[in-house]
Amino acid sequence: FTHGLSQESIRPFREFVRNDAQTELFSFIDEHAGKAPMFIWWAPLMPHTPHNPPENFLRMFDPQSIPIPDYISVENREEFIKREHLSLAMEAWTDDEIGKLRNKIKERGEDQNTLYVFIIDNGWSNGLPAKGSVFEKGTSTPAFFTWPGQIPEGLHRKDLMSSLDIYPTLLSYGGVEAPDSAEGMDLREHLEKQTPLRRKSLFGA
Repeated sequence: FTHGLSQESIRPFREFVRNDAQTELFSFIDEHAGKAPMFIWWAPLMPHTPHNPPENFLRMFDPQSIPIPDYISVENREEFIKREHLSLAMEAWTDDEIGKLRNKIKERGEDQNTLYVFIIDNGWSNGLPAKGSVFEKGTSTPAFFTWPGQIPEGLHRKDLMSSLDIYPTLLSYGGVEAPDSAEGMDLREHLEKQTPLRRKSLFGA
């Protein structure tokens, strides 16, 4: 990396979005867009806790309309709704900030020339075991690959992919051969031609 927000730099990455630290990111885009290839790893630690969304995102959701799963006991329902309301607002805030980032890239004329990859680590599981468990919400999370005009839009797949696949895939799109040490699969052909991955199992620890 040539730039970054670390503990030694201007502000730590934990302040991304919450304290407007994305201004440095947008300055980086303004400086380099259209002049040289850019690789941006944007990790704003959202919608991770603390769940402290601005009021306008809380107003987007009516707490009374939040469904309560059967596994939530009567005495825990009020707390469940409170936490779920905060979680939904955090997700809306994250979505809004992703929109701002993409609009910035569009503003610089690079949207049609940009591969977007979206991943998360562990799904939020209000009232159930999640992070660090063997249950579904601790191991199975979505990934998005988007490149306008390059990757077909609107395709929803259930193939087994790993975050390790992102590295060789990015190298492939960058015209670089993946080293033998790369553990993942190059997904480029599968993304563009919609061919199945034919992977039967994945293991995590």
